[in-house]
Amino acid sequence: MKAHTLILGLGNPLMADDGAGIRVVELLRQQPLPGGVVVQDGGTAGVGLVPEMDGYQRVILIDCAIIEARPGEWRRFTLDEAKLLPAGSTRREGPLNQDDSPLSLHRTSLRDALRLADAVNLLPPEIVIYGIQPAQVEWDRPMSDEVTAALPAIVQAVIDEASGSTVQTPALALPVQSKHGVSQMEEWYSSASSSEKGRKHGKDSHH
Repeated sequence: MKAHTLILGLGNPLMADDGAGIRVVELLRQQPLPGGVVVQDGGTAGVGLVPEMDGYQRVILIDCAIIEARPGEWRRFTLDEAKLLPAGSTRREGPLNQDDSPLSLHRTSLRDALRLADAVNLLPPEIVIYGIQPAQVEWDRPMSDEVTAALPAIVQAVIDEASGSTVQTPALALPVQSKHGVSQMEEWYSSASSSEKGRKHGKDSHH
């Protein structure tokens, strides 16, 4: 049977919850899947994902993303719902702003890959994105308990998706606010960015 569906797990397993998409792929490989479904570790390939998606009728992407929910909560997005393509795209409906997406990918690589695929007419007819709210994304840290506990439900949802069943996204709790009125994920994003800059500076200083 010719492969028609590609399941791509994205992320870096060395950065705590950033490896959630990769872990989902590992668990999926242990499960019986419908015919015509290919499961692949997409890592942090960025625009390198474009040729990987070429030729498939459907692509299911799993990635750590900021969806303003509690750690471990997840949500399913169609490409239109995710609003990751520019407003002028023929795959977008309505006069949407480029920055009005309901999910924020801490890496811009997925957004760039989808926009490039759209520009060169290599975008698959159907794309579904599973965004998983992280608790932490730091180097050399294990996956959080919250995200680990959510993995079985996400794996089952992706299997149902690949089988053509209707997937019900769990209701999300309200965003967690810090004492300063800033969401915990905004605080995490700022902290993670500073940590990454410090890591790079440390490497550069040794050269």
